[in-house]
Amino acid sequence: MSKRDIILIAVTVMLVGLMIGGFIYDRTPALLDRTNPYIFSEDENLKIIACEKKGFMFRRVYYEAKLQILDNYWEQYFVGVADATGNEGLLMSKAEYLQYQQTALTHAVLKPVPRDNAIVWLSGMEFDDHSLIYILDQEDDGNAYFYIYYSRK
Repeated sequence: MSKRDIILIAVTVMLVGLMIGGFIYDRTPALLDRTNPYIFSEDENLKIIACEKKGFMFRRVYYEAKLQILDNYWEQYFVGVADATGNEGLLMSKAEYLQYQQTALTHAVLKPVPRDNAIVWLSGMEFDDHSLIYILDQEDDGNAYFYIYYSRK
């Protein structure tokens, strides 16, 4: 085996290691925990339904996530997130939420679809390097969902 072959093998092993590390680092639960004041991965009552990510694996510039609240009691998350962030947010009717959606979530892929009589909770926060929007709602399928929109500045 030549010196060139050894270098090629070493570089290949390093790149494979880097990719494996990247996939572990960029798993949706790890991404949510890294970018939110509330630790989502420790909550067994939340199930990740979908996550749309934009940007490089090691530096996401935007993501949106949809989490199902398994016991359908979204009020506990309103209180928990409000305590963790110090932001009480805003309670809205479906009509008020739809007005907000038409202006603020025009490019979002994962959008809440609240049932007719649902109360929607919305909380938005600005930080030095990113912003977060949380939305909690009860939808037509009978389930409660937690939506997270993250955007890096």
